[in-house]
Amino acid sequence: MIVLLLVLNLSLVYASETNNSCAVYFTATFCNNCKVTDPLALGQWPRVYPHLVIIEYSFDSWGDENYNLLTQYSNVYGGEASVPRLFVNNTVFAGRLEVFNGEEQIKRGSRECALLNGNSSFDELDLNALEGAPLKVWSKGRLLVRTGEGTVSSDILRKALLSENITDALENLTLSGIKIESVTPEPAPIAYGEIVFENAVKIEDSWLLEFNESMFVPMNASGGDTIKTDVITLLDWPFIGKIEIDTENNPLVITTLLIGLADGFNPCAFFILTFLLSILMMARSRKKILIVGGVFVFISGLIYLLSMLALYIFSGFILDAGKFSYLVIIAAVIAVIAGVINIKDYFFFKKGVSLTLPTSTKETIPEKAKKLMSIDSLPVLIAATVVFASTVNIYEMICTAGFPLIYITDLQEGAFPFFDAFLYLLLYNMIYVLPLACIVLLFATKMGGKSFDVEKVKALKLVSGFMILFLGGALFYSLKEPKILMNPANAFSLIILAVIVSGVVIFAKKKLAKSHKA
Repeated sequence: MIVLLLVLNLSLVYASETNNSCAVYFTATFCNNCKVTDPLALGQWPRVYPHLVIIEYSFDSWGDENYNLLTQYSNVYGGEASVPRLFVNNTVFAGRLEVFNGEEQIKRGSRECALLNGNSSFDELDLNALEGAPLKVWSKGRLLVRTGEGTVSSDILRKALLSENITDALENLTLSGIKIESVTPEPAPIAYGEIVFENAVKIEDSWLLEFNESMFVPMNASGGDTIKTDVITLLDWPFIGKIEIDTENNPLVITTLLIGLADGFNPCAFFILTFLLSILMMARSRKKILIVGGVFVFISGLIYLLSMLALYIFSGFILDAGKFSYLVIIAAVIAVIAGVINIKDYFFFKKGVSLTLPTSTKETIPEKAKKLMSIDSLPVLIAATVVFASTVNIYEMICTAGFPLIYITDLQEGAFPFFDAFLYLLLYNMIYVLPLACIVLLFATKMGGKSFDVEKVKALKLVSGFMILFLGGALFYSLKEPKILMNPANAFSLIILAVIVSGVVIFAKKKLAKSHKA
């Protein structure tokens, strides 16, 4: 898990060392495809690639000036006047997936900006003369907006936008006679959302610069490095050093850990594994318990990973068709229904529709487990366990169907490149199998234990039911507030609330049962 977290963060470190590049990006506030493209192109790339400059043109309707400008771009560079559309190095990237592919061109670097009258170096560009309204320029996580006609030198604007130290740059501009006024920052609207800034200044009443440098602690007196306040230190070990997560660049990491762990308490998987290990206890072989349990856990994680990966790819087709809101609604409805069914099973176990192991499957487990116990050959034992695990693990996703749907929809919301999305899915499934791995170790070390009986299954289904129900409700709310579940605090609060509500329900039911007996 630690290695995977390092890979996620190292990919961002690598990206920050790429060459200069300039891009022109067209988007619309009503664009379905842009809903997942804008957060990447405008929210992530200008921070991940410090020397990238994005000139953004957005419009609210087909009659806006910037749409007319897009039409002119289409006449010059070819293609339809559709959004999202990215121009890099004389190459046009049209549509959600194509815009993602533009990142490779950005990595190669080119300071030439694609304009209607030919390419021009951004360092020589007259920002005041650029077409379009509104005109927005993104770089280093900052946003420069033209608010009126003015004669502010483009060199001055570039210093404010591209300087390494924004505080020093603004002070120098003030000393040189440039009017700099601190104002209240306004969120930058993007398709179906917004990007929030903490600070903003007006430059000569004709330009607005918004930025988040208050998130950094200035260099201390001893000359230490700049420290980012939104970095979480997981470990600080001798010889190894610090293992950190940058939640600003990786907002989904903590949410992945939380939802993956919640999904890991899978009642079906717990029942199968503990029942299997309880029978294997009769062989009094710690080695056999570790082998069978370890292979079972590995196959569980692998099948779950492949299933989620297939679901992620399928959901991508829905996104490409511009139906992201439909994907959210479908996932939320299924999650809410699955949550209600699991809650129902606590009170009326296997009555009516139920997300549990079929009786036929449950009845075959003892016979298959006894066969495993009698196998002496190690290769045969491993092969037989793989077959057994593969046949029963398909029911694990059914038992907690809401969690994968909720997480995959949240992952699609982040608009990550495919490899990064795969790493997140891999991390999710590594966390998912942790509770199962702990059960195997517990049985192997103590050479004893209790099987996971029906009452425990019902209690787990109640907890997971409330979790899925609350998270599914949050998915519905994400139609209004995108990326709500990417905030670890929101996911954590909903999971804890589900545990508390479940505890109250279980306690109340036991009290009522005692009162009826009395």
